[in-house]
Amino acid sequence: MERIKLTSVKVDKKEQHTFKKICLENGMNFQKLVNRALCLYNTDKRFRKTIDSKIDLSKRF
Repeated sequence: MERIKLTSVKVDKKEQHTFKKICLENGMNFQKLVNRALCLYNTDKRFRKTIDSKIDLSKRF
């Protein structure tokens, strides 16, 4: 069974542009960020609470 899944998501353009700038400095990429965030969300209750309590960025679209 393949361990990766290709998905498609809509992201805020301004946030994505800022992310790309930051990535040039530190070598992070979107795939690494998503995989790490998924792992932390699934295993770290404090991280999950932090993410769940943030503003709903989807209202910007």
